[in-house]
Amino acid sequence: MNPSKKNPKPLFNEPNTTLIDGNIAKDEEWMTTEDVMQHLNLSKSSVYRLRVNKKIPAYKLGGTIVYPKSLINKILLNSALNNMNSKF
Repeated sequence: MNPSKKNPKPLFNEPNTTLIDGNIAKDEEWMTTEDVMQHLNLSKSSVYRLRVNKKIPAYKLGGTIVYPKSLINKILLNSALNNMNSKF
């Protein structure tokens, strides 16, 4: 038996890359950079900066960078809740 079949290799050669279970990702709504710009009312450079600084999750699919909408929304809600909690 080939041992490489048991343990999938990371998609990228980055130390902090996380593989996503296909069952989780199949029902996910994926957004392009332009979709995220509109969804969060941000400029392209702001979305880029958040992605590069690993503040928002992003994945390269072919030549297109895509973002999982549910995780973007969770990050936004957590940030809003943290802001509310710090004021009280």
